[in-house]
Amino acid sequence: MERLPCVVMVSLVFLVAASAAADPLIPPEGEEEPTETSSDVSTDDDYQTIVTSGRSERHVFDVDRSVYVIDAEAIEAEQSAGVLEAIASLPGVHQQRTNRGAGSPVLRGLVGPRNLIVIDGIRFNNSTFRTGPNQYLSLLSPDAVGSVEVMLGPGSVLYGSDAMGGVVHLRPRPVPLRDGVQGRMRGQLVTADGGQSLAVDGGYRRGAVYAAIGMGLHDHGALRTGAGVVAPLSSWKQDDWRARVHVDIGEGWALSGQWWGSQIQGAGRTDRLGQGDLRTLDNEDHFTWMTLQRTDTGWLRRLRASFHHHRSDEQVLRWKCAVDGEGGVLIRLRDRAT
Repeated sequence: MERLPCVVMVSLVFLVAASAAADPLIPPEGEEEPTETSSDVSTDDDYQTIVTSGRSERHVFDVDRSVYVIDAEAIEAEQSAGVLEAIASLPGVHQQRTNRGAGSPVLRGLVGPRNLIVIDGIRFNNSTFRTGPNQYLSLLSPDAVGSVEVMLGPGSVLYGSDAMGGVVHLRPRPVPLRDGVQGRMRGQLVTADGGQSLAVDGGYRRGAVYAAIGMGLHDHGALRTGAGVVAPLSSWKQDDWRARVHVDIGEGWALSGQWWGSQIQGAGRTDRLGQGDLRTLDNEDHFTWMTLQRTDTGWLRRLRASFHHHRSDEQVLRWKCAVDGEGGVLIRLRDRAT
């Protein structure tokens, strides 16, 4: 068994923006001004706002970069099992998938850590990410996502290293405006592998305080082809958890904290089956961040300070199988596949 070292990343980020002479978010006459918070996205396609191209809200029509947005309603409508499946249909986005329970977006011909993953403005990539195609985007649950913005082309000036092919920016679901209890539940059954998924989220807001928790359980069985053949090492499991607290302090100030956790077990790789080299990957990831921000219309248009903690653990179980002279595996994998 190969156990990669557990990595813990801690960083502190400040973002200050002064008001410009012309506010790019002033809507046309007769339209309501969109809410300017870190996780709200306008539902009107003509005036939908994005933040990835400039780290501040802009109407999608005014952006000079190739940026595409998919919201939570589209993700639910497509029954996406992961974030990669949700964005794979966007123009200019391709996917590379070596095995189930993994997958990397291909942006501008680049894959793996050459594309930057961002959560609520905070980088998710760290120095331990494997080169080439990797599985880290699969650790993020689409049930926690309010929208995904994909920017094609280099973005390292705004977001730091790794953003050579592009940026995949996950924005959390917006905080509800009304008081009371909110909840949602999503279930999914898949006939190809007998997979079962259940995700439950609940939250409560009272005045200036909002709290929410959620979790998802996903059991993916062995994949069966059209001829009834079972693909070896194709079954895997994934669990995810999330929690959130948001407080409107007043006078434009807001304090929020979130935690996204995920665990993938038994994601098998058979791309080197002909060489008798088999592997399964177990991943556990915890991403926690806290943000203090102020949004105002004065000379200081936005102040945002973020602190985040990222803990990631990866284990690889690897074993060799005997092969014949033609490179065929001599053992049967039926028991392991099921």
